Amino acid sequence: MKIRNESLGDQAARVLRRRILSGECEGGSLLIEKSLAEEFGTSRGPVRDALAQLAEDSLIAASGRSFRVLEVTAEDIEEIYDLRHLLERHAMSRAARLSLDLSSAHAALRRMREAAERGDGIAFGLADVAFHRSFPEASGQRRILTMWRQFERSLETLLEVNPHPADDLLRAVDVHAELLRAVEEGDPAWEEQLRVHLEEARDRFALGYAARPDA
Repeated sequence: MKIRNESLGDQAARVLRRRILSGECEGGSLLIEKSLAEEFGTSRGPVRDALAQLAEDSLIAASGRSFRVLEVTAEDIEEIYDLRHLLERHAMSRAARLSLDLSSAHAALRRMREAAERGDGIAFGLADVAFHRSFPEASGQRRILTMWRQFERSLETLLEVNPHPADDLLRAVDVHAELLRAVEEGDPAWEEQLRVHLEEARDRFALGYAARPDA
């Protein structure tokens, strides 16, 4: 597989992240910089950048001069969603209290609806992540957004590997629309809506990992 466009490290990381989160690259496998550079047709620099990203995502760990793939379990999914809930609850609370500009959330919601209408689960997932990112962005708090971005890449890949069921996309759009309405109107119902929404997503992903043969 050759990678030729800009941001070679980001692209290599995306490929490797998908392999790990899909189970194609099993826990305990070794990632060797030289071999990956040959596979991707790049110098070692972009591969080194990609491996640094994956280590930051807690998907691999140094093992001598190589990196060992860490097993992804249902507990890892629960941890990611626990963090999501803490960060998004804080960001949405600020948005509701301060009447922040949520035009980015509306734009993402439109993209979600368009993707749902054509049954495109991958595009829907990307727009879904953008919708949720819009709240930490609107919060104006750099550290909150930095913490969000630490696991955003894995979220996007999870939604690519396990896209939302096509027959449920339009309902999911309505769930997000109602959540956005509640936040903008300062309706306290948003807090319970967020909790239920994230728990449903968490359980869907966690079930897939718990069902893996090596889990």
